[in-house]
Amino acid sequence: MAWSPPDECASVEERNNWRFIARGEGIHWNRLDEDISIKNLIIGQPSGESQKSLQGWLNAKSAKV
Repeated sequence: MAWSPPDECASVEERNNWRFIARGEGIHWNRLDEDISIKNLIIGQPSGESQKSLQGWLNAKSAKV
C-alpha cells in the first residue's frame, strides 16, 4: 500500500472496506476516501497526494479517536 500514503497509515479494518467502481476498472476505499484504478494498482503508480493533503487526513483521523 506504499503507493498511497493514507492507505499505508490505515488500519486493517479501513483497508478491508473497499468496493469496485467504474464498472470494475477501479477500487474505492470508503473510510479512506481513496480511489485508484486497477491499472495503476498493478503497475504500482504512486499516489499524487500532496504532503499537505496527507497531513490533513492524518489530523482528521486522529481527531476521531
